Order: sequence, then structure tokens, then C-alpha cells
Amino acid sequence: MLYKYFISISIFIFTFLPSGKAQKLNRKEKKQIKYTQSVVKFLASDRLEGRATGSDGEKLAVDYISNQFKKLAIGAYEEDNYIQKFEIITLRIASGECYIKTDSQNFEVFKSFYPLSYSNNSSDIKAELVDIAYGIPYTETYKKGYKKKNVLGKICLVNISSPDGIHPHSKHLAWHGIQKRVDELASQGAKCVIFHSFDGQMSKPQGHLKKIKKTSSIPVLFIEDSDLHDCIGQEIQVNVKILTQKGFGNNVVAFVDNKAKNTVVIGAHHDHLGYGEISGAYPSNSGKIHNGADDNASGVAGLLLLAKKLKENKKAKRNNYLFITFSGEEMGLLGSKFFAENTSFPLEKINYMFNFDMIGKLRKSPTTLVVNGVGTSLNFDFWQDSSKYKKLGFDKVKVTKSGIGASDHSSFYLKNIPVLHFFTGQHGDYHKPEDDYEKLNYYGIVQIVNFVEDWIEDLNKKGKINFQKTKSEQSAKMRFPVTLGIMPDYVFDGEGLRIDGITEGKPAHKAGIKAGDILVNLDGKMITNIQDYMKILSSLKKGQKTEGAVKRKDKVIGISVQF
Repeated sequence: MLYKYFISISIFIFTFLPSGKAQKLNRKEKKQIKYTQSVVKFLASDRLEGRATGSDGEKLAVDYISNQFKKLAIGAYEEDNYIQKFEIITLRIASGECYIKTDSQNFEVFKSFYPLSYSNNSSDIKAELVDIAYGIPYTETYKKGYKKKNVLGKICLVNISSPDGIHPHSKHLAWHGIQKRVDELASQGAKCVIFHSFDGQMSKPQGHLKKIKKTSSIPVLFIEDSDLHDCIGQEIQVNVKILTQKGFGNNVVAFVDNKAKNTVVIGAHHDHLGYGEISGAYPSNSGKIHNGADDNASGVAGLLLLAKKLKENKKAKRNNYLFITFSGEEMGLLGSKFFAENTSFPLEKINYMFNFDMIGKLRKSPTTLVVNGVGTSLNFDFWQDSSKYKKLGFDKVKVTKSGIGASDHSSFYLKNIPVLHFFTGQHGDYHKPEDDYEKLNYYGIVQIVNFVEDWIEDLNKKGKINFQKTKSEQSAKMRFPVTLGIMPDYVFDGEGLRIDGITEGKPAHKAGIKAGDILVNLDGKMITNIQDYMKILSSLKKGQKTEGAVKRKDKVIGISVQF
């Protein structure tokens, strides 16, 4: 991919400007575009090998970012050391010593069962196997299970689904996750939890062991063989041994001290998926470098440009500024969680936190920026005046209220700190090797940074701003009975569900649906937004064939989908 690096700056500047804007660029804007491009070009180069947390490529990124702060004359927060190290797990794999044994059978790991990510190790447990139905308290299954069959000292067999299935409108939505049910059973004294899915209502959980630090206190397994039902009431044996390796992630922390009472945190994660070995990458792309230009070299470029501007901005001196690039975001917000839990900086002096994550794909028409978290403070009202963003070239700012999302701002929201997350939407290159630096809108990054700078100037007049809790608008990653295999366009504002990407081999691909299509009907029901789509999807079953329609340009095309 070395050919990319010889394309001239002038071509990039022309290509990624909104129509008619090329003639209006001033010298300052040209320099800012050139700077953001140079940052992304380095961070998203093959040399950094995808910036996996703890890798040599990530260390190159950390050194580069630290040197950028030095060039900007922005010092480190602690003793001239920009780096905040934290321990990570670089490998978790189930060993061949794992087994489940009964009097008559020996279940082999990876053939009949496998440990789940939340599992702990445990040597040769011998205990009675009890059927706890769905393992959800305060239901009929609770009364029949937990109360009549004391789980203390037992191995619990649990259906991974729920009494009314897995869908967004389930009465038991809060209990759909594995962790909550395991924690409940462990608190009742269970020795081990074995999930199963014999009724076919829910997809099997992944056998890939995520590199998480917090696990349950007991083994957590998934078994595919229904023969274990024959052993209810009998003593069985379970052995779980998970091998781990450890390493270090590195946050980069810089500080502008304006001698103010309060401090603003500006954050962006610098890690990515390496060669596709991090959970979240597509398995078919394993072994390929995931350069992560938009996710999230774009956010780091925006942060560095904003640092450069705020250091000299006289209208923004009533706050100090902590600029942090986080490691371990792709592994579960590890770096931001570590900072929030372990920093020597007093959290009560943090005024608010702004997070840049994926700001490199601002679309030209309509030009829409997504801002998540506006409900976390009553003072976050700057976006409501359209004149303030339209003068910077935005057609619309689309907002959500929740402070919880799949990025580093969540770690600060959970510490009662107001947060905003700036985002230009998902796309077909998300978490793929094709997320490369020449595909970004660099003028768009500059536009976003200018808008954020104006917002900070506005907040500068308000002193310490208030915090308020929000309802989560983002449900946990739902497992539906079926999948269509599409990536929704979360920025789209029209009628229907615009499709940003298609997964090859999935029902949408087989039905002839294409990226850019707008799904307007499925299973005889109209779709006006993503909520309609999820509701319909939750009602469908594996093996079902149904009809629908997409809008492609000006035509409505019928589709036939086989799940």
C-alpha cells in the first residue's frame, strides 16, 4: 500500500472539500487540512500494523503523539512523562485440559462445549447438575428453579434465551445478558454455570475469549449437546483452565494549565484492531492490517488540532485542558476506565469531557454531524442555534441525549461528568482493512474542530457546568432470532432505513440488497426508522422467508429474503 503516500496534498485538499469550497480556502485552513492529513497518514500507515493495544505499532503511535504535544509546547500532566501505563491481557485461550464429564460421557472442549469470556478458572469441580430454566429471578422460572432447587454448591444448567424470547420488547430485557444471570447465580452459591440454546431462540455466543480483566468468580460455559439434560440431578465433573498472557496499554496525557479552577478533558482513542485479532474485527479479515484511519486516527488528528488552537485561544482560558489519547478502547474502553479509576487528577475538578471518535467521514450533502450526550448537562444547548453551525458549513447537527455509548466518554459519564461524543457515522469500511487514510474528509475534520472550539468558547462563559443523568438510548448489543446482514446508516434522516454496508453471504446480500438502498418495507410492514426495523426483525424466525422492498435512487424494488 506504499503507493498511497505519493499522492499530493493538493489532490487531497481538492477531493475532500464540499462542492464550491475549494476557492474559499484561506491559508490557515489549508495548513490545518495538511496537518490533520499528516497525523492520519502516519497513524494509519502499514508501519504501525493496526495499532493493537500493547503492540509495537501502538508504541510507535504513542511516541508520535507524545512528540506532537512537545512540538506544540504542551507539557505532560505528571513529571514530564506523557505516558500512563496500565496492565492488559494480551491473550486468553482455553486449554485442552478443559472438560465436562458425566458417568457415561466425556464432553470435549471446542467440539461439544467451550468457555465463555466471563468464565474464571476452576479445577475439577464435582457437583450436582440442576436445571435453573432461564436463570432469571422474579419470574415463575425463579420460583420453580432457585427456590425449589437450592443452587448452593450446584452446577447450574441455564437456557441462554428468556421466557418470551430475545427481542427489544421482552419483559426480561434487563436479564438478556449472560453476566447479570451469572452474577445472580454466583451470589446464591453456584459452583459453575453452563448455558445452552436447545430451543433455537437465540444465536450461539462466540467461543472467542475476549481479553477482559474482570471475570466471574466461577466457570461459565456454553454447551451444544442436549445429552447433558439426561444428567439433571446427577453429579458431574467440570474442569476449566484458561491460559493468559499480560502486557501494557499506554494512554498519552498532556496538560494546558491556565491556572483555572476547573479542567476540561478532550479525549480520543489511538488504538485499533491490529491484524484483526481484536474482538470486533470481521473473522474473514484476520491476518490483514486494519489501519483504522477513521477509527480512530481521525479523532487523534482532531484532538491535536484542537490542542494547538486552544493553547492560544484567549476566549477559552477559564478552564485548564487535559488532552488524552486512550489505549484499549477496542478491548472495552480499558484506557479511559483506567484513567477514570486511577488518575491522580481530582475528578471533581473536571468540568466536562469531549470525545472525538470517528470524525473522518463527514458527508458532503447533507453535511450532518452527530453529537451524543447532549442530555448530560443542561448547559449543552449550543447546538440548538442552527446559525452557529451553519456558518461553519454544517446542514444539520443530529443529537442524542444519553451519556452511555460504545466509546470512551462513557467512562467519564459514569463518574458523573458531563460528556459529548462527536461522530460522523458508521460506514462500510468500519472495522475492516479498507479503513485507509486516503478515504477521509480532512476538511470535515477541520470543520468539526472549529465547531467544537466555538462550543468550548460558549461554555467558557458558564463556569462549572451542571451534570444530569440520562436514560440510555442505546440498548445493549441485542441478539435477534435472525440477522439481515446490513450496516444501518445512523446519520440518515429520511423515511426508511438507509443501508451503509452489506455483509457478504448474509440474507441481504443473497436478496440483492445493495449499499445505499433504503429499506422501506419488511415482512409486509412499513419501515420509517431503525426502531421499526428492529421491531420487525425481532418477530422473525430462522428459516422464515418473507418479502419486502427497498428504495434505490427513485425506484422501489421488491425483495425476497430467506433467513
